[in-house]
Amino acid sequence: GSRKGRVKWPLAAFSLIYVIAAIAAACIFFSRRIDTAIQSPSKYAHSDMPTVFITHYYVAPEGSDEDDGSAKSPWRSISHAAHNVTPGTVVHVAPGEYNETVTVLASGVARARIRFISDVRWTAKVHGDGKSNWVFRTNGDYIEIMGFDISNSNPMGHEGIETNGSHTRVIGNRVHDVFATGCLDRAGGAGVMIGITSSRENDVIGNIVYNKIGRAHV
Repeated sequence: GSRKGRVKWPLAAFSLIYVIAAIAAACIFFSRRIDTAIQSPSKYAHSDMPTVFITHYYVAPEGSDEDDGSAKSPWRSISHAAHNVTPGTVVHVAPGEYNETVTVLASGVARARIRFISDVRWTAKVHGDGKSNWVFRTNGDYIEIMGFDISNSNPMGHEGIETNGSHTRVIGNRVHDVFATGCLDRAGGAGVMIGITSSRENDVIGNIVYNKIGRAHV
């Protein structure tokens, strides 16, 4: 038969298709690993000790901190929830924008951690209060931060998530637009930072950190 009209694909085109397919496959694989880490953190973390969750609180943009934090009457701010957590508490955060800085002072225990989770991955977007260096800070032990979208609206801030305790898990978060100019040497900045060198058995698993992050502690 005639070969007229046949299109000859150059080798470069096949190479490009292969690269695109490989990138897509890697993205799907990584996304599934993040989901697995959020759903079963013990699979990748230091300790596989099961956690018992006793109390569930809820936060949503349409909520009020005057309510009781239940699923039907959620709180408005993650910070308010952070002031009320005790060992074995899960704070479920609904999709939306949260212009606040969160500091967790309480501690969980080995069998009753404290968990903050974006119920739909990366849709609970925490931007900071525009004044603080960090967006989400933990000062206690046995705390989990899972599935949030974190950015720092303070142009002089230089941290996304900072942990100062032990046995903390930072899993599956997306951290971006954290300005490095806040550090004295203007070279620092941290998407996720382990703030105290004496802390131990902290797990930072499956997070994505990008865009305007400094060179230190990323």
